[in-house]
Amino acid sequence: MLLADLFSYISTLDSSSINIGGDDNGDIASNHYPKVINAINLAMIDLYTEFPVKVRGMTIQLYSHITEYYLDSDYAATNTESTEVYKYITDTANNPFTDDVIHIVTAFNEEGEEFYLNNEEESLSLYTPSYDILQHPYPSSENAVFLTYKALPTKIPTNSDVDTYKVGLPRQLLNLLLVYVNYKLLSSVNKEESMAKLNEYLSLVTKAKTNGLFLSDEAANTKIEDSKWE
Repeated sequence: MLLADLFSYISTLDSSSINIGGDDNGDIASNHYPKVINAINLAMIDLYTEFPVKVRGMTIQLYSHITEYYLDSDYAATNTESTEVYKYITDTANNPFTDDVIHIVTAFNEEGEEFYLNNEEESLSLYTPSYDILQHPYPSSENAVFLTYKALPTKIPTNSDVDTYKVGLPRQLLNLLLVYVNYKLLSSVNKEESMAKLNEYLSLVTKAKTNGLFLSDEAANTKIEDSKWE
């Protein structure tokens, strides 16, 4: 979807009462572009967090003396500027790791067997003490772990050409994004209407999940982006 299409929806629907320079033709004054684009960016982050819109794969090479693995580009094999000794994220030049983790969804061994996550009743469980940390109690340098994770959307630059920039938004999430954008744009001018939009957004998210708008996180793992680093 073109950014210009989103601008048209935003300026001609509920946001028409907000001072963003909108008119009946769907135009937004250029000086308001950064505010509107940043509201869209925040909406995208929330939607990508709520739904498995973008699920990526990652390979972690284990080391026997390391029990906590930080999903940070400082530890990526392609990061030549990092001074970290152990680059256990085995990414490639064509597909570098970009610090886009929202949270870890699953972990598998080389045989394709899934690890338990955060299950204290399972002795071989792995843990995620933070959204970007994988804790392996019994690592071996002979093994690797294959992760899937929810990934962040690509951030839209505030100086984007609205007529050519394509936004990675599934059509079924368009209405939710528009409501969220309204919530953010209204927050500085009308707190009451802004909170009403937030409540409407949260209700729509719940309804979308109840109706199975997207597959569950677990089911989505079968449709991972072609980004496993092996």
